[in-house]
Amino acid sequence: MSFGRSTAYYRHKKDPVQVTKGDIVTYTIRIYNEGYVDGVVKEIKDYLPDGLELAKNSQVNDNYGWKSDTNNTQIIRCEPKNENNIIPSNHSSVGILDVAAGGNSIYKEYEIECKVKENGNKNGQPLLNIAEITNYGYMNDNTYIQASEQDKDIDSEQDNVFSSNDLSNLDVLINDHYNQRLLKRIYPDEGDKTKVYYPGKQDDDDFECVITQPFDLALRKFISEVDGNTITESREPVINTNSLKQLKDNGTAYYYHKKNPVTVQNGKSVTYTIRVYNEGDIEGYAEEITDILPTGLVLDENGTNTKEYNWSIQETKEGQTYVTTNALQSQGIPAFNNETISYKEVKIDCKVQSNDNDKILVNVAEITRYGYKVNNELIEANKPYIDRDSKQNNVFTKTSYIRNIDNYLDYESLEDIHHNVGDTQLYQGFEDDDDFESVKVKSITGSYALKIKKVDL
Repeated sequence: MSFGRSTAYYRHKKDPVQVTKGDIVTYTIRIYNEGYVDGVVKEIKDYLPDGLELAKNSQVNDNYGWKSDTNNTQIIRCEPKNENNIIPSNHSSVGILDVAAGGNSIYKEYEIECKVKENGNKNGQPLLNIAEITNYGYMNDNTYIQASEQDKDIDSEQDNVFSSNDLSNLDVLINDHYNQRLLKRIYPDEGDKTKVYYPGKQDDDDFECVITQPFDLALRKFISEVDGNTITESREPVINTNSLKQLKDNGTAYYYHKKNPVTVQNGKSVTYTIRVYNEGDIEGYAEEITDILPTGLVLDENGTNTKEYNWSIQETKEGQTYVTTNALQSQGIPAFNNETISYKEVKIDCKVQSNDNDKILVNVAEITRYGYKVNNELIEANKPYIDRDSKQNNVFTKTSYIRNIDNYLDYESLEDIHHNVGDTQLYQGFEDDDDFESVKVKSITGSYALKIKKVDL
């Protein structure tokens, strides 16, 4: 507010603050009086992006009287109480105030609490909200004078950030406003890039931004033993961590491992290792893993790993058996530290039960329930934008053309889906929370000779 003078420079950080979906974020709004008369704040608006909402059951919001607009819940209004809406003049100050350096402009503070919604940070972009003084005036002796065209703030017009726009698509307007502010940033101290001033559209509005810490679990699966013996050529994935660093905001790491079918004799056991990797910035939990077995491959219910990791059959439909484990549900998987991708693993024992020689048996594993925790409550990846590139429990419903294991293998076999590195391959899965392995059946065959021996009695 500047009734009678120009504006000060306010230098403070504006880089996005990292938050987690479900967090409550408290914003402080300060209104400074730069003029020579006492200013009066009648209304403040805060424009929220789709990823933020006014926190419910908030004592802070109740104290300041924040309420959602009846026509648009992204517009939040506050009408300060009488004892908190008059900001005295600081008429003894001269020159340009530098608040960061100890200037003595007088201000009043207002707080607002917002909640980061589950769909926050849809495109890896900051969530920007904009506050503006939308109704104000000043005191003349003991009389309130409403700001008007003839008698107004010297360098601002109230309620004008979006006044001429259709507010039905507020997210676009907010992002445009943000980009304009970045372009107009000022370095008051002879270009010192550590001290930045971001002017608003006018000096009666300002922005802040948060960005959600990316959450991302990935799954890889590989055969580790056949009939109790470690396979001679390792199929364990080798991870390209550079790719994760490059794709950290919106992608997955690259996992290279062999995927050619392993030949297994009918009746023999196969041990699969299933690993869940954390590619995100917050600790994750794999509450449930499902392995989908084709006809000809069955769960070895007496297997050591089956018992240790508590695998159980859930259902059989359309020739496919669904088995699940909750063995990792209480084990947090540490966040990616920009060098090492942490993981937790389970193993499962299966048996080949097929005499169909050379038949390829493919089984597909998926994390079917997972997420991260806020106050010990699991925020599940069953909705878009929780995991940045996957959605849980949808391996055969992701598209109209992947409905079963055969469709899945057809998709994975396409030449443009994987890349060879030596004799290893990169198979991405349809999403990065599912993966497959395959065995090639060797049926038991043999020749028999009948020999008759004559015995004299």
